[in-house]
Formats: sequence, C-alpha cells, structure tokens
Amino acid sequence: MWRWIFIIICSGLAASCGASDSWTPRYHGALSTTSWKALTPRPRTSLFDPPLSRPFEGCEPRKKMVEGALELYEQAAVGDDFGQKDLERLLDEAEIRAGWTASRGIASLVSTAKRRDALEHEGDIRPGDIVLFHNVADHNGNGLNDDWLGAVGVAVARDGELVEAVVRTKNAPRKVVLSPGGPRARTLDNRVVNSYLRIPSRDDPPQTDYLAGRLYAGHIDLDSFFGQGCKKR
Repeated sequence: MWRWIFIIICSGLAASCGASDSWTPRYHGALSTTSWKALTPRPRTSLFDPPLSRPFEGCEPRKKMVEGALELYEQAAVGDDFGQKDLERLLDEAEIRAGWTASRGIASLVSTAKRRDALEHEGDIRPGDIVLFHNVADHNGNGLNDDWLGAVGVAVARDGELVEAVVRTKNAPRKVVLSPGGPRARTLDNRVVNSYLRIPSRDDPPQTDYLAGRLYAGHIDLDSFFGQGCKKR
C-alpha cells in the first residue's frame, strides 16, 4: 500500500513541475503605462540574444549607422556634447544626405525629420534609427525640467520591446536599454528594461526622471529620413 501511495505522490509532483515549464508571467498594474507584452523567460548569456557581435542584417545605411555607433562605443572617445557631433559624423559616413550640422542643434535635425515625415513617437525603433531624449541634464541651468531634445543616440539592437542604443550621458559614449511606454522600473524579472540615463544631482527638481524609457522623446525613422526606402546600394 505504501508503495502505491509513494508512486501517486511522485506522479503528482512530476505533473506540476511539467506544467510550470509552460507558464508565462504577465505584467499589469502600476509598472506599465500602456499594455506591456510578457517577457518570456529564457536562458541568455547577455541582454540581447543573438549577441551584438553578430553582423547586422539590413540595408547599407542602417548597417553603417549601427557599425559606426558600436565603433564609437568601443573607442570610448571623449566628447564635449551629448551626441550631436557623433551623429553628424555617422550620418556622413553612412552617406545619408541630412543637410544638417551639429552646430545647428538637435531641434534643427528634428525639424528636418518632420519635413521628411520621419519623426515617430510610437512604433518600433529599429537598429540604425536615431533616438531622441529630453531632460538628460539641466543644460540651461534654470533648475527646471524643460531641457527639450538634450541628447541623441543611435539604436544598435532590438529584442522584442527592448531597444539598446549608444548615447552620451556626459563625456563618454555608453550603451543604454530603453523600453518606451513600458515599465517605469529599471529591472523586471531580473532583466534590465530601462537604464539610468540621467545622472542624479542634489539640485534636481521634484519629479525628475532618470530612466531611459522615461526620457525618451521620440525617434527618427532612417528609411523616411534617408528618402530612398533604405535600399541596399
């Protein structure tokens, strides 16, 4: 009799363990500003799978933008702005006729993107796209969160809802992860979903945001900005 009881108990445990493998958590409530698709847990050696070292598969201008941004990150060259000069060089090296210079500022770049119907506030950010940020620092020194379009970066990878971009937060370039419209938290299920982008200061005004997904100000779709459907050349 005890032998059969033992077999029944073991069978029940095996069935419950097997069911847990197919369980996928869903996130709701205060963490999300909009509906947030479930992140399916899976083993990974890095944040993005496949790794970023894999050659980018896409049209030539996007490929050049991604390669240039990753090279900038690897070199860790010090700069005196928040990415404008980097972007001007990357656009030029990707042979994208922007008609824009860093000295004209990011606002001028955004105006050009609007004319080309390339400015997006929703929709997928794809590798090579130009990512815009507000309030990464108190540029005008007035102690308020009114520093619009203060930084710019280039998306270099995407994994579902998550985007990785190379951007300057002070002098050196770094990689940040952002999930626009997603969780307000830095991590979710032991995975980074929003990097800290703004460096905290004791002089920061109330309600200052620091996470990349909260400072996201839109992105420029490279296909529309390039004006040729981003075809291989």
